[in-house]
Amino acid sequence: EGVSGVAPHSKIIPIRAFGLVPYSPTYVADAIDIAVAEGADVINCSFGGIAEDADITTSINNAATNGRNGKGCVIVVSSGNQNGPITYPSMLGNVIAVGAHRFSGSRLPFSNYGQGLDVVAPGEKIATTDRLGSFGYNTNGELAYPVDFPNKDYTKYFDGTSAAAAFVSGIAALILARYPDLTQAQVRRAIELGCVRPSGYTYQNDNRTPVGLWNNQVGYGRVDAYAALQKADVFHQENVANSIPGIDFEITNESSYT
Repeated sequence: EGVSGVAPHSKIIPIRAFGLVPYSPTYVADAIDIAVAEGADVINCSFGGIAEDADITTSINNAATNGRNGKGCVIVVSSGNQNGPITYPSMLGNVIAVGAHRFSGSRLPFSNYGQGLDVVAPGEKIATTDRLGSFGYNTNGELAYPVDFPNKDYTKYFDGTSAAAAFVSGIAALILARYPDLTQAQVRRAIELGCVRPSGYTYQNDNRTPVGLWNNQVGYGRVDAYAALQKADVFHQENVANSIPGIDFEITNESSYT
């Protein structure tokens, strides 16, 4: 009903990891394993703040290493909404940790930040599908203030890094739809390299990766789907060059490291 995602032609594999009582980290680990077994290219984890768990970490490591026939699943995790350091499992080094930004591009006050944050994406007043009926955010429809959608299965006011992570998962899906040869690390770098740096922040060299300038509030910056696709094309061309025996040429990307 008037809703289109970032990658509207993608197939979604819904796997329940939460809502089961009592909670067990085994559910989360199993959900990730199932996603890999079902052939997921991108695994969106719009959750955080759970205790570190060896089984979950093992499942994430397996997905990032062995998923997609060895190219690795792209794993996107929300940074959390506690206005503090990013939470587990977004702190893991082989996932894309996503914070949330305002319409202006600045970090939303609730969005977690700090070491390990990769990018930020839209996270306030997101128009989206909602939980059915009165179970969701939209409980009053047109009677609410501010006015929400009359159909209570939709809402105009979803906030959080959960929404931000989903935007980044959509961008990853767009990239892999066009360039399925890319590894998960290349998709991640393309998204990071395509970021726009919001003003008002000081960016410094990040020695952890060759991506370039980073800030602990917004990471490498605000995601840009079109720019990420352009960066992905560079990696694709490099893959093509490396796959042709006897051909030796170099493709440069002048903005990769600035």
